[in-house]
Amino acid sequence: MIAVVVIAAATVLLRLVCLTPSPHGDIQMSHGDSHHGPIAVKLTGAVEGNGIYFLSEKETLAGLLKIAGIAERDHPDKYVLEKTLQAGQAIAVHAGNRMEFGEMDAAERLALDMPIDLNRATLEDLMLVSGIGERTAERILSFRADSGPFKTVEDLQKIPGIKEKKLSRLRKYFFVGKPS
Repeated sequence: MIAVVVIAAATVLLRLVCLTPSPHGDIQMSHGDSHHGPIAVKLTGAVEGNGIYFLSEKETLAGLLKIAGIAERDHPDKYVLEKTLQAGQAIAVHAGNRMEFGEMDAAERLALDMPIDLNRATLEDLMLVSGIGERTAERILSFRADSGPFKTVEDLQKIPGIKEKKLSRLRKYFFVGKPS
């Protein structure tokens, strides 16, 4: 329960940091401009430009590193640098130019109005969603464990207590990703 409170507080703080007006009347974002592009990408690790970047749809890793003020990395596979970034992606840059690709966590995604993967969500992730309490989250996880991965978000209606009206409120918070 404490973890849920901490995550909820982090979500509120992230919203405040990302959406606090600056003295100039503009919206202050971690990096970039929310009107510059439709995708948000997180950069972390052994770099000075850590943060969330708002980029154009076709931006590459090389482009992100340039925007972040990071000298282009020597990477044995140039394909990696030319890879198009995806919304919600997290890139960690480690020593020796090693890069790790993953996803932003659920609290960050939800704070940025991005859906979370219904098949990867944990109990705590599900409880961050408005309208889902611990009991409903447990039912969702139990259904997933018993029936396998969700095929569509509409499968939530198979959970006791989730009817069409509730599903219509929840739909924007979820997506069903490709199996890993």
